[in-house]
Amino acid sequence: MRVGAGKARIILKEEFMEPEEFGSIHLPLHARALFIESVNCVLIVSLELTSLPDTEANEMKREIAGYTGLGEEQIWICTTHTFSAPHLGIVRDGKKEDRVSVEYGYLEAVKTAVSEAVRMAADSLEDAGLQIGTGYCDINTGRDVELPDGWWIGKGDGLTDHEVTVLRFLGRHGRTIAILYHYAVQSSVLDGMRLSSGMKVVSPDITGIAGNTIEKYYEEDGAYALFLVGAAGDQAPVEKAVAETYKNGNKVITDAGEQAISVCEKLGRKLGRTVIEISQHTQCVRENGKVSLGKISFRVRGKKMEANVKHLYPARDYVYVPDQEREVCVEALCLGNLAVIGVKPELNCITAIGIKERSPFPYTIIATMVNGSAKYMADKKSYERCTYEAMNSPFYAGAAEILAEKAALLLEQMQAENSFLNHTGDKK
Repeated sequence: MRVGAGKARIILKEEFMEPEEFGSIHLPLHARALFIESVNCVLIVSLELTSLPDTEANEMKREIAGYTGLGEEQIWICTTHTFSAPHLGIVRDGKKEDRVSVEYGYLEAVKTAVSEAVRMAADSLEDAGLQIGTGYCDINTGRDVELPDGWWIGKGDGLTDHEVTVLRFLGRHGRTIAILYHYAVQSSVLDGMRLSSGMKVVSPDITGIAGNTIEKYYEEDGAYALFLVGAAGDQAPVEKAVAETYKNGNKVITDAGEQAISVCEKLGRKLGRTVIEISQHTQCVRENGKVSLGKISFRVRGKKMEANVKHLYPARDYVYVPDQEREVCVEALCLGNLAVIGVKPELNCITAIGIKERSPFPYTIIATMVNGSAKYMADKKSYERCTYEAMNSPFYAGAAEILAEKAALLLEQMQAENSFLNHTGDKK
């Protein structure tokens, strides 16, 4: 196996930030890339953005395929889901020409960073081995909270997935080439936070700070740290700058302001230190000499979404209105006794846990926000409770359960094709 990694800064101009009232940069945003070549090849790109619309994701994949020679199916473009970054998406209708020009400029800035990171990864390929480990980190919490009028977002006491999975790629003489880590959390500590000036700050938030912490530790190796967001639809940081609740039917918002930056840095460093600790006790992944890629597409029932999320509020009797069917895709990447599932929708953690329990692979990662975005896909219980994730979803109840079944079947199929795999040892 050969592996290479790269990183490049996304250069933000003021004109990219102003429309969403970002006034300064807490920490810069980056594109990171990981190239894995083992008979077959796969390229993983991790972007410090909130999301990546399908149109832009497909455009990037076509361009990357053009200058790398890879097939588009070999490219995974993922976002870290930081809430403190300008949104990316070109919408012409109803917008002035100068605004559309700014949006294209922002897209080009992102694509430039991606190109630099990808080329760096491709140019630095070297013989490597892969080790994997898991651990525990408690900076996340279930965010669904029951209020008198219904369920809303807050610091809940429901199911939380605290597991951190770390992939460590080792090159010559034990040098760490890259760290790929996975955790179920939204990078949203600074979401909506206002400075004394009234403006917001651009930040990669907790996972960006964690990545910086990891890269600082492995600075002599020149390693890069890429993040894959897990099933975090209902998972939030334990502390946030802005808290929102409802009292007597009225929305109540509190903003901790600039002091929340230190909270963000504290949580990010804790996650980073956890990844570093896990990386010191990783185990070799059993390899069969080939990266295997799989994909399955299917259709599920859709539902209409509220055009303006500000019109959503806690309710016991929210009415879900059926809509046209939605096409859903599940992708898989397998290497030895490791499997990575990639999907666009933001899943709740119970869905990912169920997929992992059925997986025939000892190590299974469920990554979301992969190759585009599709909003929330909540589990059936969330629809019964009328949670925010269920109300703010383009999918009808039952879609998540169908996705979980399809993902499990895809993993079983890929495991059968990799008959070398034995089932000894506990699944992770």
